[in-house]
Amino acid sequence: MNIRDVLRPSIREQASAARQKPQKKTFVPQSSTDRLTLSRQALAYLQQQNQLAWEKPAETEGSSPLNILEKNRNREEKCQMIAARLRRGDKVPPEDEKYLMKHDPAFYLLALSQRKEKPNPKQWESVLNEEDLRELAEPTDSTETAHTTLPKSPVTSSV
Repeated sequence: MNIRDVLRPSIREQASAARQKPQKKTFVPQSSTDRLTLSRQALAYLQQQNQLAWEKPAETEGSSPLNILEKNRNREEKCQMIAARLRRGDKVPPEDEKYLMKHDPAFYLLALSQRKEKPNPKQWESVLNEEDLRELAEPTDSTETAHTTLPKSPVTSSV
């Protein structure tokens, strides 16, 4: 048996396939396709909503995505600075520790676990500005405000 005899059928098939022209597949839309029709009232409502969406960022300058990202970056930088000072074994103000504990509790615990003891720790000034201190003083947790604002109801027993 010769190897050429075994390979020849596959070569013949390839040659015949190469001679044939590929058929073009065309998409013919069917008459039963889905269609969306909007009334004039619905179209006017959508246009109004689009206009309001475009005007909204201009009204609230403080909540643009760029400002939000910048605030988050500043918050992370402050947290990293406080954690680095704690890790070195230096003393930081209690407000800074509370700020770190509030905004990144896992980072706070990590910094405390990696803390090195120093014979003469450096006393640092606070890295927080007035806005951060005001934010820290405000109760933002909804559970704290819910417990203080709910009226106490008398307990009744059915014996």
